[in-house]
Amino acid sequence: MSDCNPTCIIFRYFMPHGITVDHQGTIWLTDVAMHQVFKIPPGQTVPKMTLGQKFQHGEDTNLFCNPTDVAVLMSGEFFVSDGYCNSRVLKFSKDGTFLMSFGKRNVQFGAGGLLYAVNGPAFDGPIDTTVQGFTSDINTGDLLEMWNVPDNMQNPHYVAADPVTHSIYVGELDPESVWKFSRPVTVQSSSQHNKGK
Repeated sequence: MSDCNPTCIIFRYFMPHGITVDHQGTIWLTDVAMHQVFKIPPGQTVPKMTLGQKFQHGEDTNLFCNPTDVAVLMSGEFFVSDGYCNSRVLKFSKDGTFLMSFGKRNVQFGAGGLLYAVNGPAFDGPIDTTVQGFTSDINTGDLLEMWNVPDNMQNPHYVAADPVTHSIYVGELDPESVWKFSRPVTVQSSSQHNKGK
């Protein structure tokens, strides 16, 4: 039995932005207008956990300003990218307790790890920007490698790393594609294999 009809789902969120499904099938949703992050159990429609205050933005560890995405570790700990206003990433325990943050406003790097980033043309900037990928050590800030991406990658927006295979996935807004980069560097586009998304 559903705990909410389709109408209440439509009006529960204002401007959903990022959606993640973790290894347990839990849905994580960010809403950039409401400045909130929602954890929705598998098969449910009502959030089990809500972080942030509805329509209230801020820089405190219990507030967000346009949170964009969530990445969940196997332990249940999770990261929230709060990048549009606060230029930071926050880490929380599986029960939603704040653990640490890093980024422009508050730099506190954790132990180990790599940072993957992909640049791209600005929406209002020159269109001849070369799209490249970068791998950095988050502890030292050292640039470990730069990698080229296909010429037809135009608008990278999301990036994620597979903890098992160390493959890197890059999502594009337009065209709607997901690219996979593996070592040795090979490239596949989901749009090449599945046109009927």
